[in-house]
Amino acid sequence: MTRKLRNNFLLTIFVTLYCSLSFAAQIRKVVVFDLNGVLISVSRGKIGFTAAMRAGNLFDALVHMKELAGAKKPLFAILNQIGQSHEYPPCDETGTPLPAALSELQAGTMRCADVVAAAQPIIDRELARGNLFASEFQATFIRELIGVTFDPQQFVAACEPIKEGIRLLRSLAARDDVAILILSNFESEEFALLRQKNSMCSIFNRIPLENCIISGAFQHPYFTKPHPNVFEYLVTLCQGRYPGIRAEDIIFLDDQEENVAAAQQRGICTCRITDKKSYRCAAKLLAEEHGIAVKAK
Repeated sequence: MTRKLRNNFLLTIFVTLYCSLSFAAQIRKVVVFDLNGVLISVSRGKIGFTAAMRAGNLFDALVHMKELAGAKKPLFAILNQIGQSHEYPPCDETGTPLPAALSELQAGTMRCADVVAAAQPIIDRELARGNLFASEFQATFIRELIGVTFDPQQFVAACEPIKEGIRLLRSLAARDDVAILILSNFESEEFALLRQKNSMCSIFNRIPLENCIISGAFQHPYFTKPHPNVFEYLVTLCQGRYPGIRAEDIIFLDDQEENVAAAQQRGICTCRITDKKSYRCAAKLLAEEHGIAVKAK
């Protein structure tokens, strides 16, 4: 390599590093989105309908409508017999801890196919005992519901972006002083499929993979929200990547009360998303407390 080429090469490296450092120094706030419930929604109706059609037909579903509506309790009873419960279990929208199998799945310590396989003999055993299910049709429905829910293709097919969340994300992505991350309890195979779904381009064209913190990728029982380790990791990551960022410069948007409370314990600014109005509240918080003017409608 000639001296001129070597000097040009070194100059290129210097300029690249300088630009990278300059860009990092411009980041003054980090907005962290949850996925499910904030940026995307999962159509439980679509999943339930698919399972009901597999269990019988539309007439059967109508006849046994009450049993279908009451399937959550026996479903959770089955899934709680698979895997181990966690010290800080993920919760559903009502604050009810998710069954052990779902905790294991989101932690990456169990795969979807493992859950489906483990559930079959448990359903057979409970059906023989005759205590858990309201009828044989309910047992068949729950068997199919587990099959659909834990089929990554079927699950991702039921996912769609939330327009209010996308609108807020788009407005934030237009700024060069704000970094955007995703922090989500999500199974890794399902997340990979989700990123490939055409309707999700509005999310993942704006948030690169390296900015997505997905619980399933860590394969560890202590790395699902609301475990304190998750938020300690988030703060450490942001401070290492964006110089000068403090915990209070991180704004975390999540739909679960337990996750929001755990983030607050670490000093992170939070906004709970529970309905369409919540996005306007988030925009107001960003503008009034963090000087970030964005559009949420």
